[in-house]
Amino acid sequence: MAERDIGSLVKALQPYNSIDERLDAAIALGCSGDPRAVEPLINVLKDDHYALRREAAVALGSLKDKRAVGPLVDALKDRYYELRRDAAIALGAIGDASAVKALVEALEDGDPGVRRDVAWALGSIGDAAVAGPLLPLLKDRDAGVRQNAAWALGVLRDRACVPALADALNDPDDAVRRVVVMALGSLRDPAAITPLVRALKDRDERVRREAALALIGLGPGAVGPLVNALKDASQFVRQNAAWALGEIRDPEALEPLAEALSDGDRGVRWDAA
Repeated sequence: MAERDIGSLVKALQPYNSIDERLDAAIALGCSGDPRAVEPLINVLKDDHYALRREAAVALGSLKDKRAVGPLVDALKDRYYELRRDAAIALGAIGDASAVKALVEALEDGDPGVRRDVAWALGSIGDAAVAGPLLPLLKDRDAGVRQNAAWALGVLRDRACVPALADALNDPDDAVRRVVVMALGSLRDPAAITPLVRALKDRDERVRREAALALIGLGPGAVGPLVNALKDASQFVRQNAAWALGEIRDPEALEPLAEALSDGDRGVRWDAA
């Protein structure tokens, strides 16, 4: 973007313009990819108009400039929960570890949406040290928070989290259990085999399917449970189990896969073949 264009947008941010003009300018600066937009947007984070502060936070997240980390950390304490959420998302997008301490503190926020986005941000930054503070969120009263916490723990790949994630397989929310299964699979820890085998019998078909896929990364130790899954009532679970056995490439699966060639479902026969 030309220097004059940036200058015009920065001028449009000034308080003497209408709020609509200022909002449009903040959005455009965020889309510009120009580092010269960072300081003017940081200044707007303290504007009296909360909608403008929100757009500035979103724009700074798009620009991903580390100069914005400190001001966005301050915005985590704004009185409006919407801005606290936008600040958390922006910090996750920037991905700077210096924001971790403030984000961990924000896990105590009274708004579930803030806690949910903070969990996402911590997973996006990828600092393994935050796994411990995330564990209590697996029991949060909000299902979205529990889901994002499980996702973040899977990204962080701290094997010490296996017991807590295994316990989370009892979550009443099907979507949470699906994410927990994926997180357990991403840890690649043999200790995850037992809970994943239990998940193969989950009441939700999609959880069982994800469990079959998660067992792939756990190697030969998962072969026996996956062979049993070839008899599951759901053709999708049987199909994923057959595919997973093929990916593991253990000769012990040859005979069960040969038997699966007679399965009543074409998709299962295809993956068994």
